[in-house]
Formats: sequence, structure tokens, C-alpha cells
Amino acid sequence: SSLTRMTIESKKLKNVTFHDQTKIDFDFIEGHPEYLDNSGVQLSGIKIRNAQDEEIKRLSFHYSGTPLILDEVQEHYGANVLPYTLEYASVETLPYSTDEIDLWGYNKGRSHAIFKSPYSANKNAVKAGVLESITYPTGGKKEF
Repeated sequence: SSLTRMTIESKKLKNVTFHDQTKIDFDFIEGHPEYLDNSGVQLSGIKIRNAQDEEIKRLSFHYSGTPLILDEVQEHYGANVLPYTLEYASVETLPYSTDEIDLWGYNKGRSHAIFKSPYSANKNAVKAGVLESITYPTGGKKEF
């Protein structure tokens, strides 16, 4: 047997400048736990700047687990921090490898059936990782 290693280099969007000179900056953290060599990046935040290059608003993203799950988005206005908390269905059963997903990219479920069509779907497994709710800084909660 032989081992083949592939290296992929990609470009990441760093910022967008609009015709009125307002700007959106994208911040990244080097390293990604879903890559075997911890390469890759994670989007850690977004900054919105006015035409004078002053920060108007900043969003920071907080993740956990492998695969990465976005747990919280924090909205920053000066010293004020407004947290938005996200909750998902059955994140512990999310597929980690391509062996665990069906032809459509959904979780197969960890079935040990002897024969299962590659076109069959496990209706409970495909719900894993689906956004169930967002809790707002005000304490309100939107459930999906």
C-alpha cells in the first residue's frame, strides 16, 4: 500500500471595501482541528469600519468540538458585548469522516446493517447538527 499526501493552498478573503469607503474586515485564527496537520483557518471575527477607518461594529465567533460547532456570536459596540448563543441537535453524532455520510453529504447514522442502499437516508441522523435555537442578548429565544 502507498500513502498519497495532497497539499491545497487557497486564498482567503481579507476584506471588502465599498464604493463609499466603508469596509468589512475578516479575521482568522491559524489552525483548524478538522485537518490532520492542523492547517487551515477559522473565521474568528468580522469588523465593520466606516470611511474614516473607525470600527463601527465587531463580531467575534466562538467554536467548540470536532467538527467545529459555532457556539456563540458576540456583537461588540465599544465596551458593550452582546452574546448570541446557538444550540444544535445531536452534535455528538455528527459525522467526522466521509465514511459516515451518504451520497448527499448527510449523516448516515451509525447503522451496522449488513445491506443498506447507498441511496437510503436515516431521517433521524440527518437532523444531527441542525440549528435548533438562538438565544438573544435580551434573553429571548428563537426555536426552529
